[in-house]
Amino acid sequence: MPAELTDLLDPDSPDAWPIPPQPVPLSRAMASRFLSLLAEGYSPTKAAQALGKHRTAFYNLRSRWPEFAAAWQTSLEASVDVLEDAAMTRAVHGVVRKQFFQGEVIPGSEYREYSDSLLLALLKARAPEAYRERYDINQRVDINIDSEQRIYAARARAGFAHIQTIDVTPTSVTQHQEPLDDLLD
Repeated sequence: MPAELTDLLDPDSPDAWPIPPQPVPLSRAMASRFLSLLAEGYSPTKAAQALGKHRTAFYNLRSRWPEFAAAWQTSLEASVDVLEDAAMTRAVHGVVRKQFFQGEVIPGSEYREYSDSLLLALLKARAPEAYRERYDINQRVDINIDSEQRIYAARARAGFAHIQTIDVTPTSVTQHQEPLDDLLD
C-alpha cells in the first residue's frame, strides 16, 4: 500500500482523511434565515454557505421536519418570481456593460446588452399557445401490399422465395403436417 494512502487512512496521522461533518443542530432562526435566502433566489448550497453551514445540515433537517420541508418548497416557489423578475429585467431593460482594453475601461464604451433567449423563454412560459415550438408532422403512407406479398418479397430478398407459406393455426397444423415434415428433411 502506498505511503500516501496509509497516511490518509491512519486516524493518528496529521494527513488523515477528513471525517465528514456530523449533523449540526440548527436553530429555528437559522432555518428561517435559510428559507428567506431560498425565497430570494439563492440555491440551497449558496444559502447554506451564506450562513456558514454545509447544505447537508439543511437537507437533513428537511428530511426530519415535515413543516420545514413544506416551507422549503414554498420558498422555492417564491424564488421563481424573483428569478422571473431578474430575467425580465435582463430581457427587456438589458444590462449595462463596459468594454475594456488592456485591463482599462474604454471611456464612453458603455452599452446595454439584452437577452433575446431570456425574452423568448419568458414568452414561451407566459403565452405558450403563441410562442411554443410547434411540430406539425403530416405524413401519409399508402401501403397496398397485402401480408402474403410482403412475406414473399422478404423471402425473395433473403433467398427463400421457394418456401411456401405454412398456416400454423391450431386447426391447420395437422393438415400441414406432412408438407412440414417434407420441408424439414
